[in-house]
Amino acid sequence: MRKNNKGITMIEVVIVIIILILLAVIAIWNTWSSYNKAEGTNLLNEFKSLEEGAVMLENIYNTNPDFELKEDEHYCTTVSGDVSGEVWYVLYGRDAIGNEWYSRKTDGQEIFRTILSNWGINDLQRSYEIKLDDGIKIRYANGNYVLLNDFKVYTYDDIRSLRESGAF
Repeated sequence: MRKNNKGITMIEVVIVIIILILLAVIAIWNTWSSYNKAEGTNLLNEFKSLEEGAVMLENIYNTNPDFELKEDEHYCTTVSGDVSGEVWYVLYGRDAIGNEWYSRKTDGQEIFRTILSNWGINDLQRSYEIKLDDGIKIRYANGNYVLLNDFKVYTYDDIRSLRESGAF
């Protein structure tokens, strides 16, 4: 008497798995450039928002001689630059550094909302240092960077040059 097995063989299962893996690799490969473009655009937009806020605060400062930037109202803390004495204002975002800093304050979330409001921005995902003297300069806080298309982005100038070069 002859057996009539109607199941699938192990070879067929392996072939199906290999085909599914190939389809997944192709899908990931095709969407990677879109992901990089979106991430680069998000970074650029956050830097632009900070630049617009800095311009707004500079205009207020230039038109109102009594105006001064205040800690916990316009910035979180300051960082001194090199021996030239330049001052960088630190704005903490929703990253690990910012969450730790705001959690140490009794009214940390209120300070976060106040700073965002005074800069005219809706949200801040990363922490930044901003220099307002002799032109606006913006960089990531504590020497941090974001890796975009294998390029390390430290400053607003970095992301602008990447954009102009077509890296994203």
